[in-house]
Amino acid sequence: MSILQTNPTSLEATAPPPEDFSDNEDPKRPEIPAPPMPRLGSLGVHEPYVRSFVRKTPNWPREGVTFLDISSLLADVRALRHCIDSLAERYGGGHLTHIAGIDARGFTLGCALAYRLNCGFIMIRKAGKLPPGDDESSSLVSEEYEMEYGRGQLQVPADLFESSSVTTPRVLLVDDLLATGGTACAACNLLRNAGATIVEVAVLIELSSPEICGRRRLKEDAYIDLHSLLCFSEDGTVRL
Repeated sequence: MSILQTNPTSLEATAPPPEDFSDNEDPKRPEIPAPPMPRLGSLGVHEPYVRSFVRKTPNWPREGVTFLDISSLLADVRALRHCIDSLAERYGGGHLTHIAGIDARGFTLGCALAYRLNCGFIMIRKAGKLPPGDDESSSLVSEEYEMEYGRGQLQVPADLFESSSVTTPRVLLVDDLLATGGTACAACNLLRNAGATIVEVAVLIELSSPEICGRRRLKEDAYIDLHSLLCFSEDGTVRL
C-alpha cells in the first residue's frame, strides 16, 4: 500500500491570493464618513447640563411671553460652578480691575466672578436705591434707559473709583440676561461717565430673534462686544 505524499509548498502555490480591501475598493465596504462633531458653545460639554436648569414658563407674566427662570440653575452647585469657571477661564489673566453687576441678578454672578478673579465688585443700582448725599447734583452718576412701560434709571456713586488704588479701572459688565440691550447700554455709559473702561459685557443668557437684537445694539450704540454662555432664539421669549 502506498501513501500519498502531499507537498505543502505546492498547495500554498495554488491557493488564491487574499483579497485586498485597501483604498476602499471592496463595494461591500464603502467608506462611511464620520459624523461632524457638534458645535460646542462657551460651556463646552457642560452646556446641556446647565441649560437643563433654565425653566420656561409660557404666557407669563402675559400672553405671548415665555418667562426664563434661572433659580434652579443658581441652586445647583455643579451648574453654577460651570458658569463661573467658564467666565473665569475667559477673563482670567489679571487685566481686569473690577466686575460690575446690574441690579439685581447681575449681583449674583458678578460677585462670585469678582471673588474668583480677585477683582473689586461694583453694584449698578436702580434709581432710589442709593442715598443722594449732601450734594444731590454730584453725589450720584445716573443714566436713563427705555423700558417696556416707560423709562428706568441706573446709578452709581460719583466717587466710585476714588477710594480704590486703581488709577485706570478696567471693568467687565455682568448680568443674567440680555434681550434688547437697553439696560446694558445704559450701564456701559454709566460706568464710562464714572471713569471706567469697559472691556466686554458677559451674560448668562442671550435672547436672539428678529425682534430682539441686543448684541447688535451693544456693538452699534455702546461699541462693546458681548459674550454669552447660553443662547435662546425663541420668538417672544423674554425674562422680565
